[in-house]
Amino acid sequence: MKRLAIVSAQIAVRWGGGEDSFGYETRDLLRAARQRLGDAFCIHPRRIGLHYSNRRGKYRARVIHQGEDVSDLTYLIVRGVTGVNTQISTLALTLAAIGCRVIDSPEVFAGEEASKALSSSRRFMRGGLPETFIAFSLDQARVLLEIAQAEDLFPLIAKPHLGKQGQGIARLHGPRDAERYVATFFEADVKPLVKVLLVQQMIDLEAEFRVLVVGNRPLGVVRKIPCHSDGTGNASTGARFEQVEDESVVEFARRQAEQDGLAIAGVDIGRGRDGSIYLLENNRAPQWQNFESATSINVADEVLDYLCSDSP
Repeated sequence: MKRLAIVSAQIAVRWGGGEDSFGYETRDLLRAARQRLGDAFCIHPRRIGLHYSNRRGKYRARVIHQGEDVSDLTYLIVRGVTGVNTQISTLALTLAAIGCRVIDSPEVFAGEEASKALSSSRRFMRGGLPETFIAFSLDQARVLLEIAQAEDLFPLIAKPHLGKQGQGIARLHGPRDAERYVATFFEADVKPLVKVLLVQQMIDLEAEFRVLVVGNRPLGVVRKIPCHSDGTGNASTGARFEQVEDESVVEFARRQAEQDGLAIAGVDIGRGRDGSIYLLENNRAPQWQNFESATSINVADEVLDYLCSDSP
């Protein structure tokens, strides 16, 4: 049986009134789809949860709506994203990546500010992404945390939706820590439309690196020397950086920048103790003062050289 879902900003606003309160076009689409396909329903954009999984080199995604796994959707129709662009774009990009036909194409409406939710949904099928959860409500966050506990994925790292320089990152050692964190996060006095929780499995890293890429050309690699005994911390909290040579890290960073279409990128990479390489962050507006201090590379000159070159 084929399944169709409809998602829109209007559905979020009118959800409490049931299907009869939705617009004519939405109700008409549901009627026709149920007759022709067998199953059709609406999705509340702030009541979804996403789980990106990496098991033995196999990457898959699960989409959970109000506690139900809807990853087997055949079609998704998007009918408006105003105010919930991040939620709907992330949903659409994820479903498209696992074989759902999305109308319109996710790229048409995925143009909101750079966010970890959107970038994670774009990257998970490429590999190199840690086990990742995204939730847009407290209820869905709790569902995802139950999955994390059942699959023995703790400890986890919570990352701010629009964070930078490591601000707001929290380590969740177990279910109790996680419950306190998500309850505080979703109950905080912030506009509800921008509440996006991203949590990843904490990888036992042997080393972390930053690569600056300009015009698809890696300028160099620096290794982070953590400021905390548990390996956490970054430049804003006192970490140091040293220049290193590592061809596998350089090539991984170059591919990530190219696949994201970034002319200027600061690619943060982790290497696990088993040798696996993970993408930690791909920054489209990177800071490079610490990189420059460690490498003596004049990044601004490199950027200007790229901009002024004859070839793009």
